[in-house]
Amino acid sequence: MVNSSVDMKGHHPAHANHQHAHSEHEHAPHDFLAQITTLKDAEKNAAGKVDDAKKQSLQLETVAREKSVEIITKANEKAVEAKNEILAKGREQTEKEAQSVLNDAKKKADKMKASSLSDKDISSIAQSML
Repeated sequence: MVNSSVDMKGHHPAHANHQHAHSEHEHAPHDFLAQITTLKDAEKNAAGKVDDAKKQSLQLETVAREKSVEIITKANEKAVEAKNEILAKGREQTEKEAQSVLNDAKKKADKMKASSLSDKDISSIAQSML
């Protein structure tokens, strides 16, 4: 017959379980502290990543603002160039038209100079003036 109240080491089976449970309790504070340390480290790591992301975001925002100013400046320069080009073409066209009118007027004036008035025309003009 086997004595069920004593195990191989001479301890009661209930005490063996108690020792095992006691051993788990001894490790529990250590495990808990390790978990807290791990969590704190993870929080620090996450906070560092958030800070890095904020810095990177600010850098990207600065670069974007600089690029937008550059784009706006170039667009304004191109607009001024286009306006000046349009004005130059308009001025050139106006000058051509003015020159054409002047040339026509000169031709008519030359034609008038070349033609002589008859006595009858002179008399008619003189009477219309009186």
